[in-house]
Amino acid sequence: MKLFRIGQYLFLFFWSVVWAAPHIAKDYWRGKDLAESHQLPMALVFTGSDGLEPSQTLVDEVFRNAPSEFIFVRIDDPNLKTQSETLIIQNQALKEKYEIEQFPTLVLVDLNEQEIARLGYPIEGVSDFGKHLREIGRRYFLLQKRFDEAKKKKGLGELKMCFDEAQKLGAKGVMREIIEEGKEEVPELMLEKYLTLRDGEERKELLEKLSRCNHQGVTLRLALLDFQEKGSLDALKDYVEKFGEAKDVLGKEEKSNMTTLISKMLLLESP
Repeated sequence: MKLFRIGQYLFLFFWSVVWAAPHIAKDYWRGKDLAESHQLPMALVFTGSDGLEPSQTLVDEVFRNAPSEFIFVRIDDPNLKTQSETLIIQNQALKEKYEIEQFPTLVLVDLNEQEIARLGYPIEGVSDFGKHLREIGRRYFLLQKRFDEAKKKKGLGELKMCFDEAQKLGAKGVMREIIEEGKEEVPELMLEKYLTLRDGEERKELLEKLSRCNHQGVTLRLALLDFQEKGSLDALKDYVEKFGEAKDVLGKEEKSNMTTLISKMLLLESP
């Protein structure tokens, strides 16, 4: 544990001081080469430069205040196609790969091109752009370390906490890894895996396991899914009979709304 702590501090020091100036590329593959050679994550800056002021503001911010702990790659999509055909095809493929729906969008990715987080711009409540990105990078590093430790120790509770942090960050690749690691033993992760499946034997097997587990939060979510998919109140009735109100499962406001919803639905079923 001490060695792990020391490693954390050394990394955080390294993270904050090792590079003196930001790395900015206009070509994705050039950026990827830089990221691999320097072992740094990439920040993909998706912009629409024709008449979109927020896009230009973000670009100005990157040049002025970009943290040097990322390799920045600008992926522009101007209405007037003044780029080379190769660059147009490349940027379009990246837009589709990362499911970009609006400009500007900044997507942070690791060395495996897995998404760490995504941000619009301007970022509400954030005055220091560079500091905010550094904090995301720090949290992602600590998440990876925590996940590695959880795998070694088979810490089931830790896996769930790692998933929650990955979800907050938007680290989709890590979320998938955590789900695969814990889907057999952690009810919440078993449910997450179930939700990713459309059909097939694995989905049926997971549903059987989930139906047998005595986990309040999972049982509630399954009951709500059953209502949404089939319009049946049976599972919700069973849930209320077994657990009563949704205590300690949801946030205060969510709990209130859910209890009201369940009560109304049960009243509708009453003779």
